[in-house]
Amino acid sequence: MRNEIIRFLILFGFCYAFCILLFQNAAVYKSLNAKLRVAITALDKSFFSKAEISSQDVYDDQNKKDHNRMYIVFGNPKTIKIEMENARRQGLSEVRISTYSAQFYFFQMIYAPLAFLLSLFVATKMPWKKMMKGLAYSILIFTIYMGIKVLLYTYFSISNERIGLYELSGWKEQFVSFTVSAMSIGFSMVLCFCLWLIFGLRHSSFYQFLQSVFSQISK
Repeated sequence: MRNEIIRFLILFGFCYAFCILLFQNAAVYKSLNAKLRVAITALDKSFFSKAEISSQDVYDDQNKKDHNRMYIVFGNPKTIKIEMENARRQGLSEVRISTYSAQFYFFQMIYAPLAFLLSLFVATKMPWKKMMKGLAYSILIFTIYMGIKVLLYTYFSISNERIGLYELSGWKEQFVSFTVSAMSIGFSMVLCFCLWLIFGLRHSSFYQFLQSVFSQISK
């Protein structure tokens, strides 16, 4: 059993390092981030249909595009329409539109926890089919969690700017604020670990060893 634990730790460390390097590869993250950007924007648009929602690139201090981040830009369509009409009447070539943004970090939000989850399953000695099934369930739950996280963060950001839409107050505002703060990268890692315990560890030889140990202790 000691050898299995050492094997798990070595394989986990190798897999995690490999996943992190893979997600930091330009060809990989540019492709994945483009798809994530479309998915996040579409999700926000479907749930916050009364607001004007779009996505925008993020640029660093050297004016280079930061592929690890994106903005969700939002505003009140009625306010934007009035501002555009006023600018047209005044003959202005440029107009400052009342839009605001929420920033998303792909690596911290998705890739780091996902690499952790994948590495836990790959490093665990268990039947191949059970590993794939457990991993599929875990990724599905993780995806749902990420969707909820995106929606709550966008909701909180829109509410904070007081654009006249989706405004929170009282205990609802406090609840959403607390939930958004709690859904940190640390919580995402804990969730992935719990998913591995439920869908992965119980099918492993290590779990069978623990069962035998506890059964002997209870006698």
